[in-house]
Amino acid sequence: ESTLSLDEACTMLKLKEGTMENCLQSLLQSPFQDRNTSNITTIFCIYQVFPMAQLVLGQQFK
Repeated sequence: ESTLSLDEACTMLKLKEGTMENCLQSLLQSPFQDRNTSNITTIFCIYQVFPMAQLVLGQQFK
């Protein structure tokens, strides 16, 4: 059982979306500037996990 209201859940999703954007921007800039490709795996993991979390939360709060 969730203790979040629909408005709170939407706010959390928006915050997470912004967080993901910032995280991805820093990860994308870093490997190419430093010629360090170790962050590429992290980027792909974030892209795989994040949409799934949004889908699950979206279904839960319909």
